[in-house]
This record gives sequence, C-alpha cells and structure tokens, in this order.
Amino acid sequence: MKKVFKTTNICRNLTNLIRTLLVICVAIVIVATARIYYINNQEATNPQFTDGNLEIVMIDVGNADCFLLLQKDKAMLVDTGYFTTYFDVKKVLEEKNVQKIDYAIITHSHRDHAGGIFGLLLDYQVSKLYLTEKMEDLDMSFTERLFYIPEISMIKYTNLFAENVVDVRLTEDNYDFQFSDSQIQFLGPISSNYCRLNNYSLVFKMIYKEKSILFTGDMEIPNEEELLNANVDLSADILKIAHHGSKTSTSEAFLEAVNPRYAILSSHNGKHNEYGHPVKRIVESLEKRGIILYRTDELGTVELELDGNSVNFVQNPGDYKSGTQFLKEERGVNRM
Repeated sequence: MKKVFKTTNICRNLTNLIRTLLVICVAIVIVATARIYYINNQEATNPQFTDGNLEIVMIDVGNADCFLLLQKDKAMLVDTGYFTTYFDVKKVLEEKNVQKIDYAIITHSHRDHAGGIFGLLLDYQVSKLYLTEKMEDLDMSFTERLFYIPEISMIKYTNLFAENVVDVRLTEDNYDFQFSDSQIQFLGPISSNYCRLNNYSLVFKMIYKEKSILFTGDMEIPNEEELLNANVDLSADILKIAHHGSKTSTSEAFLEAVNPRYAILSSHNGKHNEYGHPVKRIVESLEKRGIILYRTDELGTVELELDGNSVNFVQNPGDYKSGTQFLKEERGVNRM
C-alpha cells in the first residue's frame, strides 16, 4: 500500500509540475505575442546613418551569420545568428542607433542563421521579412526536430507580426527590391527539390553603383553548380563565404565565376570551433587567387563601407590559416 501511495504522489506531483510549466509557457507566449504586436504597430523612425554610402557590419556571432546593412536612414539585417548570440546583435544595433529594421532576410531556418529572430521581433519593428521557400529540414531526426521547433515555429508565424512577409520562390516570381540607393537581386535557389536545407539558402547580390557583394547563406556545391550551369551572373567585388568556410561549399569553379577582390567569413574562433571552419582548401584557394580575407574568428566584428567606387574596411585583413590550424596554435599556447 505504501508503494502504491508513494507512486500516486509522485505521479500527482509530476502532473502538477507539467501543468505549471504549461501555464508558464502559455503566459510567455501571450506576453511575447502582445509585445511583438505592440512593437510592430509603433511608428519607429531611424536616424540618418550615412550620407549615401553603404555601411556593412559583419557581427561576430560565432559559427553563425548576422549582417547589418545601413544606407541613409534604412537598416537591413541578413540572418540573426543564434538565439544565444542575439544580445551581441542587439548591442551593435543599439551602438548604431537602429530604431527599426526596414528589411530582414533569413537565408534559411538553421538556428545559426535564424535563432535570433524571436528576440529581434520582440525588440524591433520589422517592416519586411524575406524567407526562403523551405523552412524545415525533412531529413531531421526526431531529436533535431524538437531542437529546431522554437525557431521554425517563430519564423512560420511571423506573418502575424511583420507588416509584410515575403516567401521567396524564384521558380515562380521575381523578388528583387530597392534598399535605399542599392539594388537587391535574388539569384537562388532556382530549384525546389534539394536534399539538404542548406541548398534552399537565399542567394542574392547587393549592388551599389559600381560595387557589389554576394551573400550566399549556407549554399553548398550542388547549388553552386546549378547556378553556374544556368549562366547566372555571380560576379561580385565581395563574396560572403558560404557555410562558414565548410568543405561543402566554395568550389574552385564558383570562386572563378565570382572573381571577388575581397572575401568575408563568419566563424567561431579557437576552442569553440568544433567544425574546423574555415577548412584548409578554401583559405588556400583564397590566398592563391589573391583574395583579401576578413574573418570574425580572428578579427571579431568586421565593418566596411562602399562609396560606389571603392570598398573600405575599418579593420586590417585577416590571416589565411584554417580553423583547425588556429585551434592547434591555441592549444599549443595553453600548454606552455
């Protein structure tokens, strides 16, 4: 009898705990929803960031992506980093006195690109949000699905909060738009039957007068080949290295087609770089071609400005070491 009584008590306590947690979760969702609704119904106004030049900030969010673009009084975010690095993003937004996000582009729904969307919507009015066609990876395991649910759900339901959510399907329409004095041209994906979510990454070129930058998300080599075979104009002055410098991206043929003067890369540094990004093949290719590399794992947040005729970086260029080499050197220093 005692055992039965004890088991019953445990079940009752567990049930009460689950109910309490559910109530707390529902309360958080209601409060968050109300705040996002309130934020997006306010008339926020940005200051004049630049006189006309295009300012780009590659925010240091570890092995993730987040770019802030400013021109005149307009602000745009490309990806939002992890949920856990959103405060690093918010710090930069506050330093730049950003009051609203005119455009946000989420290249794809992996948490290192979309994890900060919830925090962003809680804190800022987002006037227009561009999403890729496919927002969930069908090849995910059950555990991975549970892990991704918060970000995926938040993105799927952002149409309740953003003024205008655009589901980019390049197989059906043209989604190019004007960002202040710059032009955004979506180039990929140009198909709808990829095996991996990375290849659904939104690929687009940003052009300001005579200068351009190519954003690639986590696009992998099969998608690169598809764009090359379709004779898409990939040429750009600056290339955002795809997938943090992973071996799955940035083929020689793709580099040749883009033919950039500069490359920018966002990755973790030292002991936190479990993937070894960027891989040796890619940094060696960049060095061989004389492409000047700027990277967050070595430099932290990177800032640059385009005046339409030239590209000017605030920081000095980074090194051509692989992520694995940086890690080995750090371990060697720590042993001394």
